[in-house]
Amino acid sequence: MDDTARATIAQKQRELLSSLRSGVAPEGFDAQQIRLCSRSLIRKRAREAAEAWPAHAAWLGPRFGPLFETFASMHAPCAEGGPLADGYQFIEHASGKFASARRDVRFEWFMVQLRWYRTTEGLRPRTGLSVRIAQMGWRPVVAFRYVGRGVAREWVL
Repeated sequence: MDDTARATIAQKQRELLSSLRSGVAPEGFDAQQIRLCSRSLIRKRAREAAEAWPAHAAWLGPRFGPLFETFASMHAPCAEGGPLADGYQFIEHASGKFASARRDVRFEWFMVQLRWYRTTEGLRPRTGLSVRIAQMGWRPVVAFRYVGRGVAREWVL
């Protein structure tokens, strides 16, 4: 196979992947099948994000799926961090909706930020010492996490 053929195949693969995110079929593909595959992949992302963010999913209830699906149809999945990063990106995108969230929802966000940090690619685990302070209801919460020699220790006060 020559370089021109490889480049053509690579371009077709990029078009197909893009169409699975948008639901719009490239030339030569069955539009209905692309739409079905696209919706299926978006719903899978929503289920996985709900599993990674159980307090947020429970708080939003039946609204979580449609809200996440709308978000996912416009945003590609994160390269690093999997469903946790996908949910993190969704929550950042919809941050105004979570300002009045229950304590367990805010605490879930707080603990993920203690353990992970955001990059342009998604989420990466924190190493060394990390400290977070937040107001949860009427009392402040302080959390410490130390990762050293492959062992993580956490304290929440």
